[in-house]
Amino acid sequence: MQSGFIDIHCHILPGLDDGSQSMDMTRELLRLEIQEGVRQIVFTPHLRDPWMHRVSSEDTENAFHAVREMAEREFPDLSLYLGSEFMYSGHVLENHKDRIRPMNQTSFVLVEFLPSDDWTRIRGGVQELLQAGFDPILAHFERYACLVEKPDRVYELTEMGVYIQSNTGATLHPESRKVKKFLKTMYKDRQIHLMATDCHDPERRAPHVMDAYRLVAKKFGEDYANDIFCNNALTLLQGEYL
Repeated sequence: MQSGFIDIHCHILPGLDDGSQSMDMTRELLRLEIQEGVRQIVFTPHLRDPWMHRVSSEDTENAFHAVREMAEREFPDLSLYLGSEFMYSGHVLENHKDRIRPMNQTSFVLVEFLPSDDWTRIRGGVQELLQAGFDPILAHFERYACLVEKPDRVYELTEMGVYIQSNTGATLHPESRKVKKFLKTMYKDRQIHLMATDCHDPERRAPHVMDAYRLVAKKFGEDYANDIFCNNALTLLQGEYL
């Protein structure tokens, strides 16, 4: 195991979206992250309706600074960064490009789509982000039926320059046999670049990192597990390409 995992997708900042609803919940989630071996966290509050019209950039910055001050006192081993999870839509990219927050002031942005979105929309969306100067990280890619049904599309995305992020929960508890088979193929072909928790709360969507790491290391090798749980994220946080 590495000296510390990196979680690049979570909803721990309080009061901004459907994740943490209070500083007390945020404190508990940070404690759980540390318990799971995480030492660096990128906060990625949702950027999509209805939250983007209710929560300002200033609100997000204030929440981040408040949590960072608390963490410096109570969890000094943690390094914290700010990003966002951008729900792709053409009007947001055209009219609110300045609200899209790549992680740690790099060019790498976490982007999600609706699970029902078709291949044309996903491919077109990441193309628009690339053309706008962003480097997309596709969030929880196992949720998109158009990719699960045709895994070759994942290879096309990575050839375009898209990085692929998977949720630890999907590896531990895949929603179907089809998704389990899909993830196995993606692991074997090294198509997953980043693992993250997508945690929202301490009960239903808590961070589960250690068990996922052990499973991946056992089945697909410790070196690869170290890359997708830590090394690759560290490279991107430094603004460098894999």
